[in-house]
Amino acid sequence: MEIISVIGVAIAVVLIIILVMKDVPILLTGLLGVLILALTGGLNLYDAFITSYMGMYASYFGKYFLMFLTGALLGKIYESTGAAESIAVLFGRLFGPKWAPLATVLSAGLMCYGGVSLFVVAFAVYPIAAKLYREANLPRRFIPGALCLGTGSFAINSPGSPQIHNIVPGTILGDGPMGGMVFGFVCSGFILVVGMIWYYAVMNKAVKNGEGWTEPTGMEEQPSRTADNLPNSWLCFVPLVAVVVLLNVVGLPVEVATLIGCILALILFYKYQDEKLLGIFSKGTEGALLAITASCAMVGFGGVLTAVPAYNFLIEALLNMPGPPLLSVAITTTLVSGITASGSSAVSIVTPILGEQVLALGVPAGAIHRVITLSSCGMDTMPHAGYVATTLKVGGQVSHKEGYGMIFRMTVIVTSMAALLAVVLFTIFPNMP
Repeated sequence: MEIISVIGVAIAVVLIIILVMKDVPILLTGLLGVLILALTGGLNLYDAFITSYMGMYASYFGKYFLMFLTGALLGKIYESTGAAESIAVLFGRLFGPKWAPLATVLSAGLMCYGGVSLFVVAFAVYPIAAKLYREANLPRRFIPGALCLGTGSFAINSPGSPQIHNIVPGTILGDGPMGGMVFGFVCSGFILVVGMIWYYAVMNKAVKNGEGWTEPTGMEEQPSRTADNLPNSWLCFVPLVAVVVLLNVVGLPVEVATLIGCILALILFYKYQDEKLLGIFSKGTEGALLAITASCAMVGFGGVLTAVPAYNFLIEALLNMPGPPLLSVAITTTLVSGITASGSSAVSIVTPILGEQVLALGVPAGAIHRVITLSSCGMDTMPHAGYVATTLKVGGQVSHKEGYGMIFRMTVIVTSMAALLAVVLFTIFPNMP
């Protein structure tokens, strides 16, 4: 039965990947995956869907919807008022066209670290990145890689980040957003430095081979605001910094800290908003519902996965694999993030199960937290990930063939290297703060 169940898990995962790549809604793919798991795992279909799937779905929604909502609202406010564009313009002015990739990565990363949604950041930063790349005659196909490095790696797995990849492990394990702080910042810095060095090496080789800027076809250039119609760039950092401080210094819940950031942003940038407050709330709510529904679908899938015979078989194999327990945590989280194409789903599935088992072995919570967070940001950007498809489209109508290679280097390989670095560091110095 275990072998049949393992085969069922493999079939379900492959089917999910294929269907998502064909733009089939994630909710439907998740339900089909659950059906396969139940049939091959000997589960009662009613119990699988109602108890295991919907139980996990509803629990996750209830715990994290307000966090998704406040984050989406903050992002929508920054988009609607031009605050996100103002930050991107500032970095473009500071670095100049030659350093367009670094300006893109840092502006996207800082907004993401301040709590703005990954999707919103991609929409906000691309127009400025396009201007800088065009001026420097750099290949457009590399923009999505810079956007993903800025949003999908160091910014969401750094200690103190209000993004769900960092909040969920800290909440479940009880060590808070700053858990594993020292090595967490070391590994985040590793991602940024190594990622940028590799990025420039690949891009410069392409430029030497004659590649340059090409205008996207079938994509209208987004109109930019004039300087008089943008809020002060430095002032735009205030709500983002406030969220991080209120979360990590004052100790407020992430929902409260982000809500205060929303209120500050509305007060500071009120005269620059291009739509009514109710419109901002409505669109922000829609974005939050879309994001959390996708995560709930995969978390529900994970709930059924834990009920089939293959689960205990695989977990036992991972726990008994050679090497430190943290290596098991890293590999499991990476695989789950690849299966679900969602790092947020991976941390929500792995932390309460494998994370707590390793915690019972005496491994410090901060070490487990940081390894899970870093590992969740690796294979969650495989080709079938919705975020990858969106970023490629937003980032200049770049095809998977043209742009995914750089995304893979920046967010799968470099981030996975950082996760392995964290395993080594925390194994040698497990009690490092």
